[in-house]
Amino acid sequence: MVLSKDVDEYINEAHNIYDLVGNCFGMMCEKVKDQTAFIRDYVSEGERNSSNPNLPMLNRFFEKVMDAVISYRPSRYQEFAKRVRGWIQELELREYLKREENELTVIFFLLSGIDAGARLWEMKKLSSAAGPLDRDNKTGYRVYFTSNYTLHDDYIDHVGRDRMNCSDFASAFRTFRFINTKDWKLGENIPRIIYIPKNRGEMDKRGTILKVAAIPGMDECNFQFQPTYGSGCKVVYTLTEQETIKKKIQNSLRKALEARCDIIVFPEYVASPEVYGMIRDQVKNFSLNVSAENRPRLIFSGSTWTEDDNNVLNILDAWGDEIGKYYKYSAFTKRKKNGIGYEICESLANPGKYCDLVALEGMGLFLPALCRDVIDGKYTEEIVRALLPFFVVISAWSKSVKSFVPRQKELANKYFISSILVNGCSAVRKDRISIGNACIIHKNNTIAGASIEDICRDNCREECKNSECVYIAEYDFEFNDSKKTAVKVYKL
Repeated sequence: MVLSKDVDEYINEAHNIYDLVGNCFGMMCEKVKDQTAFIRDYVSEGERNSSNPNLPMLNRFFEKVMDAVISYRPSRYQEFAKRVRGWIQELELREYLKREENELTVIFFLLSGIDAGARLWEMKKLSSAAGPLDRDNKTGYRVYFTSNYTLHDDYIDHVGRDRMNCSDFASAFRTFRFINTKDWKLGENIPRIIYIPKNRGEMDKRGTILKVAAIPGMDECNFQFQPTYGSGCKVVYTLTEQETIKKKIQNSLRKALEARCDIIVFPEYVASPEVYGMIRDQVKNFSLNVSAENRPRLIFSGSTWTEDDNNVLNILDAWGDEIGKYYKYSAFTKRKKNGIGYEICESLANPGKYCDLVALEGMGLFLPALCRDVIDGKYTEEIVRALLPFFVVISAWSKSVKSFVPRQKELANKYFISSILVNGCSAVRKDRISIGNACIIHKNNTIAGASIEDICRDNCREECKNSECVYIAEYDFEFNDSKKTAVKVYKL
């Protein structure tokens, strides 16, 4: 068959397989008004209804594309594209319903074949260190790769229900995810994904277990809130002595590193420049002296209030090197009870400027989040819906732990996402026991939901002894007929 000129251009103008995926997906979104109806009428085969007579031929085309993608090499894209064009030319579509949408079934099955073949890819096959992976951005739809090999594979495969999603094109594909830059209004830049392959020493060191260290910080603040304009406020570190607090956090970090955790998380605000520098140095020194399987995979350093007035969480690798940033989007606000405006509002200069996620091969995609970004139910959920991470790491400085729980349960129920809430210990009233929690996807009878274990203070509530506490959350994602997922929390 000969494709129409504009459709043919979308295929021929691609410079790599990710451009091809973005072009195909964007073209379908542009040309099909009712995506659900298109999938129903053109690509689905009903048991009793008359179906598209071209489906057997399109399925054979799909299988050819899938087989070619499984063995695909980035350096041989032009050869792959040539084969695809040849297979398309061999197709002879019979007339069915509308001509233009009938022609687009070829594009749908082409994209489906690429998506299915890429499920078997390892991260080392990716041609870029960070997503989006496409270069041309012809249609505005940026392309991300989502590995199907994650710690919660068993849960997804056997829970007996699908993630909650719309019946549109995005829900039809599992390996590639998309963000439309034309519709993105949550910050200056769309999210990035940092792809980190496994090292040899890290291969399957704990099976289905994820071990996370939560360091809730001190019984006192190492920062103060300072008024700006109107009801605005920012965080300053210069009015508070840092050395004593730095030593306490240093001791906590040492215990977390020696516990051989996969992930280490700090609360919001605590990473003053002095504390942040110490964290980086200590992680590097530790990793230089242990084997690969004993190093942490990621450190979420809480957040730092920057000189340009942003609340920024930095992501570190096993060597203490900064590999990603996350800018808070939803400012903390407290409304006036009997008046207009706020009593207080966090003065963020560039909300949501950058949002970096990290994909760890063999584990899954980790999304950081800061406090109100989760509670407000907008920013975090919008990114979750688009990119379907495996785990959300929440750093917070909040009086209320309970305000996070409904959102965490919703993420687990709708999108199969587990999470940890690492909250500042001194942010919570001393008469409260719970200061954070660990949430894992969990099936209870017919409900696909969440199991939550609180991170609790013991009898140290009245008088903090050393401010060097470390809590370990062990997530077990094994899930089958005789075993359910589980999480346990204990204090070192």
